[in-house]
Amino acid sequence: MSPGRFLERVERLLADGALRRRLSGAARATAATELSPGRFLERVERLLAAG
Repeated sequence: MSPGRFLERVERLLADGALRRRLSGAARATAATELSPGRFLERVERLLAAG
């Protein structure tokens, strides 16, 4: 992504509170499921089994 395009997207986030809330909510939900202790253990077990 070009620096100009990145800046446009950051400016959009700064100007759009609803978009910020929607994206932050989605990020929290993803973190809660993908970064949970159970998911971490699944990944470690897969790595060790492949090892």
